[in-house]
Amino acid sequence: SLKATEKGLKAILSKYGNVRTYLVPMKSNYKETTQIIEKAYQMGCSKFRLLSLSPTGRAQESFDDISLNLKERKWLSTELMIIGERLDIDIDIDVGFCTRQDYPQLSELYGHQSCLSAENRIHMDAFGEVFPCTASSGLQAFSGGNIRMHDLVDLWKASPMFQFFRYFHA
Repeated sequence: SLKATEKGLKAILSKYGNVRTYLVPMKSNYKETTQIIEKAYQMGCSKFRLLSLSPTGRAQESFDDISLNLKERKWLSTELMIIGERLDIDIDIDVGFCTRQDYPQLSELYGHQSCLSAENRIHMDAFGEVFPCTASSGLQAFSGGNIRMHDLVDLWKASPMFQFFRYFHA
């Protein structure tokens, strides 16, 4: 719940000053995103990262119904760009390489200037499926294998999917 999130954020901010809040906009919450940022900023958080919804976990079955369409992403992108100006604050909202395709006006997350899928990162879902990156998570066609059946080191080194991504990057 939002109250539990606020309580947790307050506790973390009281102990550690360097906190980044992650946001995953969906149809049910995207219009509140700027209000959430404003509230978190008032609590002492000034770093935010926007993540695109991945079709994995609970989102897998209803992905098309809950993910933002182009019009909604454009609206949110515009709102995120003006929040800093409106509040006259120094706010850091950044995105990774793939999310930046949907929100090109936002800052680029350090180390995400290009696609490095299967180069220096992977994503593993709750079922043990290993994907080249978070953006590909849940898309079975991009699975590099499952750690319940194969050793992670073996998947990293020999997965045909990961090999393909590395070849593509070369």
